[in-house]
Amino acid sequence: MDQQNYRLIPEFIKKGEDLGVDHISLYNFQPSPYDGFRVQERTLLAHDQEVVEFLKTVVPERLRGKVSLPTLLDLEQKEKKCRIHTTMLRVDADKNYSGCSIMLLNMEGDKKITDHEVWNSEFFQEMRGRFISPNKDDLYDPCKVCTRNYGVEPCGINMDSEG
Repeated sequence: MDQQNYRLIPEFIKKGEDLGVDHISLYNFQPSPYDGFRVQERTLLAHDQEVVEFLKTVVPERLRGKVSLPTLLDLEQKEKKCRIHTTMLRVDADKNYSGCSIMLLNMEGDKKITDHEVWNSEFFQEMRGRFISPNKDDLYDPCKVCTRNYGVEPCGINMDSEG
């Protein structure tokens, strides 16, 4: 979901209901450095009161717990929350590995899943170090605008829980 289509959320929810799905998950737009796709142009931001107010009312009561709204990006947040590089191992068909499925780093090279110390490899040590560091500038640019890292639940409530 992004600034251009978030008002269509009720239609997405209705379509999910019509299809009989068990759960509807909507995700925030992951920005890029290109014109028309930058943070301020597309991403749903936590400080945008119009978006926040809309999201507060968009999920019908009967569907609470069955609809996950997009996490909003909070550019003012300082605390790094992403733990992907301690919990996820992404592997391609050539046995190359990486961590994050959102950042999509180039996985080609000498990082192979068959390596003895995959989780303690130079790659994972470097990435964990970037997230342990208190300096936001130590992160790769995509990490600085990723909702997994600097996101907040929409409306300050958890839409995944009942009640």
